Amino acid sequence: MIDKDTDFLKITNNFAKTASISSIQIIKSNLDFTPKVTIAIPTYKRVALLKEAIDSAINQLGYEFYDIIVVDNDPERGCETEKLLLSYNDKRIAYYKNSENIGMAGNWNRLFELALGDYVVMLHDDDLILSSFLSECMCFVDNKRDIGILRPVSQLFNDTLIQDQILQFEKDSNIIRGRKWRGKFKRIFDIDNCLSFALGPPTGCLFNKKAVFDIGGYNADFFPSLDYCFALLFSCHYKVFVLKKTLTLYRWGVNESLNISTRKAFVTDAYYLRKFIFKKYGLPKYIADRYLYCFIDIHKDLNFEFEFDESVLSHKKINIENMALFSSIIWVYMKMVKAIKYKIGIDIW
Repeated sequence: MIDKDTDFLKITNNFAKTASISSIQIIKSNLDFTPKVTIAIPTYKRVALLKEAIDSAINQLGYEFYDIIVVDNDPERGCETEKLLLSYNDKRIAYYKNSENIGMAGNWNRLFELALGDYVVMLHDDDLILSSFLSECMCFVDNKRDIGILRPVSQLFNDTLIQDQILQFEKDSNIIRGRKWRGKFKRIFDIDNCLSFALGPPTGCLFNKKAVFDIGGYNADFFPSLDYCFALLFSCHYKVFVLKKTLTLYRWGVNESLNISTRKAFVTDAYYLRKFIFKKYGLPKYIADRYLYCFIDIHKDLNFEFEFDESVLSHKKINIENMALFSSIIWVYMKMVKAIKYKIGIDIW
């Protein structure tokens, strides 16, 4: 649980939390090479969508040195997911079942423990990667070897997406293939998370496996914002890049996770995380407090009980326009701090 005392930069061995729970190998891959990258798919009772994700992993073009693992968080044997995996006849696929449900964070961490490759692509079981995903990403890795995370741009879609649209995404993704990388990527720093989750969800991200182990993996105590917190900590220690090319399709509308309690948890976590970053980089308290008050005020339907100084409460009516103003001030301040800290130009996008 995240609160006012949370140290978001503390490294914890989250792999140890589920070390006593085994993963049973149902299908073993049959490789005649050592994969450089593993496409790793966590799943739980979502067989229809899982098939689409696996098929997109199988249908990679222009890159061969990879394998695929599916890690099932449902311990039930003989389930529909198991039947689906047994229907495949692909030597690159390995399938594991956790002997107990180890939760979202536990299953994400288990991907890295079971992956054979030095790099791991996490692909959620309801999302897709385009056929050029690995060829593009591994070309980037080969040319810029010190990456911690590489995230291509994601295109939102829902179940109304038709095959012709997917083919158009594939066509568009080939437009810049083979061109120089200059201007095609952006580095994300920890400070870039001051106003939003700069990296986004981990699905479709390529990770340096060793780096993930070094920072301890995903922390279940930070649910539901465990990916946001992980990205902040990770970017303090390793280089994180966004590849400005659409290579991932992110399914929107399947996860009905934004109920009232989950929404409230997301906003609460964002409040404390941003407050932590503001303090870390010395943002003037006057600006930080007023921004945070605006941030909570626009979510007042969730009935928060945060305490603010009288100087903030007595300020003229704070609304969305005020929040936009404070956000702009914070954005400029953080850009200046980043330019000084990392010795880079202010405009790097």
